[in-house]
Amino acid sequence: MDKGHLRLICGDPEEVRDYVKNPVSFTRFVFPFAYRPQNKGGGPLFYKEVHIATTRKRKYFTRETGNALYDRAKWLQVPTEIWEKESLWATGVTLKSLQSGNEFQVAMSPPMLVLFEWDKEKHEGADILKTGFLVVELWFPDKADKENSVSFDDLLDVNELFRCFDYPEYESHWERFYDLLGTVPTTPFSKDVHGRYERICDLKSDIHAAYFKRWGNLLSIPVKVDGDIYRLIPEGFTDRAVEYLTDLKGDEDDPEHPERYLIYNDYRAYVWSAAVLKDGCKSLGCAFYTSQTRPHEYGHWVKFLNVDAPHSGSPTEFEKEWAKDRTYRRWEHLGTWYGFNYHAGVAVMKPSEFLSHFREIYFDMALQLLYLRVTLFRFSNKLAEIAAKGPPLERHRKDFKRIRGHFSMFTIRYQYPLLSNQQQCIEMYEIARRHFDIEDFYKEVKSEIDGTHEYLEMVQSTKLSNDANILAEWGIPLAVAAVVTGLFGMNWKDLGFIECFCKFLSGKGLCMPDCNFWILTITTLVTGIVSFILIRWSLKRKHDKE
Repeated sequence: MDKGHLRLICGDPEEVRDYVKNPVSFTRFVFPFAYRPQNKGGGPLFYKEVHIATTRKRKYFTRETGNALYDRAKWLQVPTEIWEKESLWATGVTLKSLQSGNEFQVAMSPPMLVLFEWDKEKHEGADILKTGFLVVELWFPDKADKENSVSFDDLLDVNELFRCFDYPEYESHWERFYDLLGTVPTTPFSKDVHGRYERICDLKSDIHAAYFKRWGNLLSIPVKVDGDIYRLIPEGFTDRAVEYLTDLKGDEDDPEHPERYLIYNDYRAYVWSAAVLKDGCKSLGCAFYTSQTRPHEYGHWVKFLNVDAPHSGSPTEFEKEWAKDRTYRRWEHLGTWYGFNYHAGVAVMKPSEFLSHFREIYFDMALQLLYLRVTLFRFSNKLAEIAAKGPPLERHRKDFKRIRGHFSMFTIRYQYPLLSNQQQCIEMYEIARRHFDIEDFYKEVKSEIDGTHEYLEMVQSTKLSNDANILAEWGIPLAVAAVVTGLFGMNWKDLGFIECFCKFLSGKGLCMPDCNFWILTITTLVTGIVSFILIRWSLKRKHDKE
């Protein structure tokens, strides 16, 4: 194989050349978390709101998609001037290739936060729809020394190792993680008294901290919105999260326990990566001296799509079929392959201005799908959490009712029929949505919620029916007794009823009793009806509270 064909086109993706952004290789890592804003002061470092919704993006998506992505979600980023001045990452960190042994540089763009369902007026309490994403973008500074340039294999290693925010509990992974990323700082800003940064290699005795601190420290930076400073997670979150990831012991009574914020059912972040090669996907054919054009036959493509290391062996027939179903080939004649699954979205292409679509528009599409997937898991976990409190379920009626309301809102806002009117976007969206398992998860969660709701309604109806029977069983005898008692206590002579009755018996015709008789009768009937209604209302209210 000619390694030269698999050298990445490198550089700063934010640099503008010939009126378009630099078409170079990059990888974004997306870390989902739950957020709960608290209006508190912070230091000089913060995430600042950025206006990501360009006219081009708005026109590309439907109105519903634009509202969900750019109106109800808040996009924030560490200001570039602060990042370039203070961050060790801005100038690049030196890594040593696990494949060739050569050194290469990796830089990080200013990190970004995307906060879905941000609502400044409704920050009280934890909302199950409030899901945030930390977006960390790595790129490779362009170096004149081609011998030390970055290869496709190096990109595979960086993707497979950097995405882990928790230790996967097998030693060989830690060894490779340490060898490649040991010099990486756990935070780009914190220095000790000697002006040194804490690095992953400094945490060798605490493996969980070595994996997580990179992410936790970036999450701990406050956000600035409309002049107010908010913390999205509690103070001291990173250290508590490391303790939690070490033993996974939760505390359902602690509203600030890390498990309430670490909502992703994985130990790896989502990967969005582009490998820009001189001839795009055709470079693979040149490197392996083959006329093969089907992407799923190439081990590098299968590994890239599945975020595997380059040394993990040749792809099996199962892996090839798996990759075939997840590859989009419309632009293959231009040297471009796209691939999508629930843990990665990747592209191999030539240097082209069309890379900006993958880096911006298609990324936003995938981010919304990731939001749907993560939020559906949150609903499922919440249902399980309530059920774990123990029977009877009707005792938790209020909690289930709240979840059903949130799920209905979630359905209305995000289950719309069309994402975009652009054909290629629709085609890619269908592939990505299918392999994010959105439909299956949605149907399953909806079934759980509907089934629980029907059960609770049946229980309530049964209770109301039983209460009505009790009212009938006791109310009728008591009512008869009350009427009889009242009859004995009445002064019939004053009511004129006896006098009228005697006249009727003596053949003198009918006459009307005194008006007092009718007042008493009507009062008795109205009082009985009102009492019945009040009792029924009181019982129903009691069951609603239960």
